[in-house]
Amino acid sequence: MRRFVVMALVPCLAACGGGAVPETKITTSGAATAIASAVTTASTAATPAGTASQKAVGSTASQAVLPAIDPKSLTLTLEDVPSGFSITQAETGYNDNERAATTPETLAEFTQHGRQLGYTVRLERPSMGLGDMLSILSIENSASVYRNAEGSKQVFELRKTGSLSSTQQVSSPNLGDQTYARTLEYSQGNQTAVATVISTLKGQTINSVIVVTLKGAGSFDQVVELARKAASKEPKPLTAMPPIMPVRIASPSPSPAP
Repeated sequence: MRRFVVMALVPCLAACGGGAVPETKITTSGAATAIASAVTTASTAATPAGTASQKAVGSTASQAVLPAIDPKSLTLTLEDVPSGFSITQAETGYNDNERAATTPETLAEFTQHGRQLGYTVRLERPSMGLGDMLSILSIENSASVYRNAEGSKQVFELRKTGSLSSTQQVSSPNLGDQTYARTLEYSQGNQTAVATVISTLKGQTINSVIVVTLKGAGSFDQVVELARKAASKEPKPLTAMPPIMPVRIASPSPSPAP
């Protein structure tokens, strides 16, 4: 898991070395799990779990129909983001339902509504100067393809209308059929990070961009611009089933896509 080192004494950042002053580590890669967990926990309470033996649509073992759209074609590239970012390969790739689900409930939800395949790209700064810390720390973009528009809309509505005590809904321009935005603050040590997610429904796809900044840094307009770029991507056909990222064990309450 990649961590960004945030110096407690910011004015000394440019002059101080690796351990010259006390430091606090902000785990930005936890933000995606955090905000996804907060959103999905609320929405899955009203979702029937289905049968326990039902195999997730989109898993490598059960994929019967190749998705018409390649979800990777809908995600951000290095050319779309500010300079200084690189792709975190260990957290980037295609994901089936077992890989994408944060809980057993969301796995059942994906199955019920026909999620076929997703792709996630994670972009981080290998190193940061003072100016970088006052802007975006990390970006995660996930696109999911569903069997039809009805299924994607059902999941999108569950996320959008979930009653969430830990996240704040904020106004966002519509970038597709529907769009919503939420923010989540989380603290580590003496620093507070803010994760902002903008999720867009477009036909049979859901596209979510999660941006992490320190509290008071960056701007919502930056997040909107990245989400706009992702939502405007032209879908390309999937010609063959790609390798899937290793499955992670879904836990009932992960620590704080689509």
